[in-house]
Amino acid sequence: MAPRVLLAIAFTSHRCRSTKPAAVPVGGKCSSGGAAAKCVTGATCRGGVCKTRSSAGGQCGGSTNAYCPGKDLKCRRGKCVTVSPAGGSCGRYTNSICGKDLNCRGGKCTSVSLAGGVCGGYTNAVCGKDLNCKDGKCATESGAGGVCGAGSNAYCAKDLSCKGKKCVTVSAAGGVCGGYTNAICGKDLNCKDGKCATESGAGGVCGAGSNAYCAKDLSCKGKKCVTVSAAGGVCGGYTNAICGKDLNCKDGKCATESGAGGVCGAGSNAYCAKDLSCKGKKCVTVSAAGGVCGGYTNAICGKDLSCKDGKCAKVSPKGGVCGGYTGAVCGKGFRCDDGKCAVVSPAGGPCGGYTGAVCAEHSKCSYGRCA
Repeated sequence: MAPRVLLAIAFTSHRCRSTKPAAVPVGGKCSSGGAAAKCVTGATCRGGVCKTRSSAGGQCGGSTNAYCPGKDLKCRRGKCVTVSPAGGSCGRYTNSICGKDLNCRGGKCTSVSLAGGVCGGYTNAVCGKDLNCKDGKCATESGAGGVCGAGSNAYCAKDLSCKGKKCVTVSAAGGVCGGYTNAICGKDLNCKDGKCATESGAGGVCGAGSNAYCAKDLSCKGKKCVTVSAAGGVCGGYTNAICGKDLNCKDGKCATESGAGGVCGAGSNAYCAKDLSCKGKKCVTVSAAGGVCGGYTNAICGKDLSCKDGKCAKVSPKGGVCGGYTGAVCGKGFRCDDGKCAVVSPAGGPCGGYTGAVCAEHSKCSYGRCA
């Protein structure tokens, strides 16, 4: 009986000496179920390995045997960080990164918009590569000649303006414009012959160096804008008007110059050329003594001259010289007698002697009377 009792005591004694498994250190293998060994205090069994719990900014993953707890922390590049939504903080020192489809710009999580997408302000959105935020929309920057305006998702670079959906330079007075230049003129300027210029009215400046041109129906003469008048129109003086082609300004009116035989006078809008006079609305030469006159000559005789046999001659009074070398003729009612102008008496009239009178043709002076 004695040996059996000792054996039982010995077995019972062995069972009482059984100990609890030692705790698994950080990095050791573990199991989260059953009676297996547990991780040391402060460690948790995750994925069969004992790991320590890290906080935001703490180490995680790899050889650290540390993990990021909760759904608000993620292990990124060996560090526990929070995942920020659009508008949330991010970047260096924040221990935060941006969520899916977001980028960190200027310490803030933003979405990246394509051309035409929203940007700036409250949108928490920035523009993609080669795009800029313009008036709340992402757009490309166009140079001179590039597209712009509604629907283009493009805007003009500095010092350019959008005209007709095209980026153009705005030129000052004297600057280039039109054609291949991709340039237009600034306020109150117009493109004239490839240059920007102001439009001048009558009396305004024009011509070389003025950067100005004359308005419609005006011409530039002597660097001044003037009206071009037709025949009969005003000209000269304060009028700022000149005469058109083949016209001259005569006594404030535009008129044609007529030669000998040409029209002249009231209503004709014509005047006589130099050395001509207007007689009976016709331009004629005024001949001196001995000059031609009458007939086809378009010539008349000057003052105190008379046309006699196609020649201009001086008209002598009673007793004046006449005939021969004098080139003078006698006036009406007189006749040249012995180189002197004498009164012509009718039949029965006085004659001879002191009377200085001669008798008409077919009469003779007899005893002081014409018979």
